[in-house]
Amino acid sequence: MFSGGGMVCPRCQTAFAEEPDACPGCGYHFDQACESFPFSPPPLGLLMNPSGLVSDSLEESLQGPYQDFRSCFPQVDISFCFVALSPGTPLNEFAFWLFNAAPGATELRAWHLLVTIDFDSGQISLTPGYAIEPFVESSDWTANLAATAMAGSRGNWIEALEIFLHNTKRILRCAWDDSCNKQTRSQDPS
Repeated sequence: MFSGGGMVCPRCQTAFAEEPDACPGCGYHFDQACESFPFSPPPLGLLMNPSGLVSDSLEESLQGPYQDFRSCFPQVDISFCFVALSPGTPLNEFAFWLFNAAPGATELRAWHLLVTIDFDSGQISLTPGYAIEPFVESSDWTANLAATAMAGSRGNWIEALEIFLHNTKRILRCAWDDSCNKQTRSQDPS
């Protein structure tokens, strides 16, 4: 079936096997995230660009690669969010809050991936839904984000997000087969 990864706390990065009410390492929980970000989040969508940091044409350019990805994994959805957070704002905690607080939550959120790019800090974060998170090694996601960030650092966000979609398709295919997963980890993510 699936190879194993694990769930990780967005604050302290403690790994755990089941979805707890609070992190067993630091006690962080969703209510704390809501206190840190006391405003209304936008709904999850393919391209979330609340501050206009990237061109509106980016979403149209992603439609082909996105539809190709969804044809292989119709149960998995992806959102790319571009923000410029205030200095010192922890990106992982913001992404965790956004993922869980965005309106329109359904059981499908468990099969959702949120990629958050902070233009201010230059960081990129992935928040996987709970149905996906335990079954993919964090090192696979890290390599995928590194390849995505490299293309994004050159200012080519179309290429960067296409890389993410392509690599995610490969990662999810390999999560079904442990031998494939071992081979994927030894390959260059780009």
